[in-house]
Amino acid sequence: MPRPFLALPKRRGPCRLLRFTALATAVVFAATSLAFPEKAYSVVNAVENAAPSIRNLEVPENLASLVVSHWAGDGRPSVIFIRDAHALVEAQHHIEELLRYFREKYGIRLVALEGGRGKVDATLFRAFPDGEVKKKVLASYLEKGELTGAQMAAIFQRQEGDFFGIEDWPLYEANYVAFLRTAAGRDSILKDLKAESAKLDEKRKRAYSPELNRFHEKLSAFKDERIHLIELLSYLRDLAPVEERLRAYPEVARLLQSIERESLLDPAGLEIEIRALAEAFKKDGLRSLAKEDLMEFHRRYQAFSTGESDGAEFLRSLVRIAGAEGRELVLSPALKALLAHSETLSVLKGTRLFTELEGLLDEMEASLAQTAEEKEIASSYRKLHLLKDLARLELDRKRWNEVASSPGAYLAFAPRPDAFAPAIEFYRLAVERDRALYRNLVSLLERKRARGACVILGGFHTEGFEDELRQAGYSYA
Repeated sequence: MPRPFLALPKRRGPCRLLRFTALATAVVFAATSLAFPEKAYSVVNAVENAAPSIRNLEVPENLASLVVSHWAGDGRPSVIFIRDAHALVEAQHHIEELLRYFREKYGIRLVALEGGRGKVDATLFRAFPDGEVKKKVLASYLEKGELTGAQMAAIFQRQEGDFFGIEDWPLYEANYVAFLRTAAGRDSILKDLKAESAKLDEKRKRAYSPELNRFHEKLSAFKDERIHLIELLSYLRDLAPVEERLRAYPEVARLLQSIERESLLDPAGLEIEIRALAEAFKKDGLRSLAKEDLMEFHRRYQAFSTGESDGAEFLRSLVRIAGAEGRELVLSPALKALLAHSETLSVLKGTRLFTELEGLLDEMEASLAQTAEEKEIASSYRKLHLLKDLARLELDRKRWNEVASSPGAYLAFAPRPDAFAPAIEFYRLAVERDRALYRNLVSLLERKRARGACVILGGFHTEGFEDELRQAGYSYA
């Protein structure tokens, strides 16, 4: 019997930003609440097995962003994709609440998951009598990455739903083996590519203009995770032409504006103000708090005090806890500015941001590379970076398709092209898993006679699913 929900080891995410902005820009999940909320949602369509109207779908902005939707009429079931940010605990909490939201507001009780096969049976956990102990213990497993938000939803939803893994297990295991083989050879491949980059560097230093050299060095440092995204964006902000280009990249523009506002804040002074506000709330407001809000307050205050979370994150949670009790905290102008800055970041659409950033960087590099030699060298660097991401298994769907369409053009830059065979096999199997996941989802919808389902998938698989669903006449979001 296959091991249930053995997730493939997680690839590295985008480079870590300032803790204050990391979640807002790396994933589509927005706000920063780690609580187990008990908010009830207004029910607009909570009829069992009723298809939610994708045309009028509402998504809480503090949990997620609606990235794309496709309405194909009432003939087939509707599918709601929730992109899974595997490595982020915060995203798992939001997945848990999103599933409860769609269950209570739209009546969607069917949930399909990658990483396992068959029904998720949470009966034993649901039957445990002490709810507080159960939440505390299982939350620790979630923090360690040993449970997912979907599994937590299966355990804690007020009304039991149907949670099913939709993998083809032999195919999944083959994909896992390809992952292990790729990981085993990764370091030696990256060493080879580093040597090739060093050779290209000598040519580049002679051929590039000073401005293009500076641009390349900043871009390479970011891609190799030697500088943060914030530092890269600060550099781009100082380039005169970038202001004109930003009209086509609204998410990047919003983040740049937020960085400028953040530079005007006084971190030390804000920390003192936040501590004073928290102590005043402890003195006057804790008595009326519900037990769960009280536990959340202490947990978040401790995380802030020990440096595990930043001031903006704690301030947002403090305002939310007070608001739930009908209290409005009195904030100074500086704290209001910090809160506004945090809320701006919380609604940045992470996937779109990084797509825009890639487009902006490509456009700027193309404008700076004037001679035929500069353009040729820039193209060579791009191929080397794609090979690095292939070795690290960090390609998105678009870039994998680019490599797969002409692998020889890329592998020509590798001293040992055969060393990439496991990584290429990994992505080939990932695409094949897309088709299996789709077939199993359709079969599940038919078997359960469901008119709607939530599907938890990583971004790579989501992009493959969209094409299949559109061609088959399904509505999705």
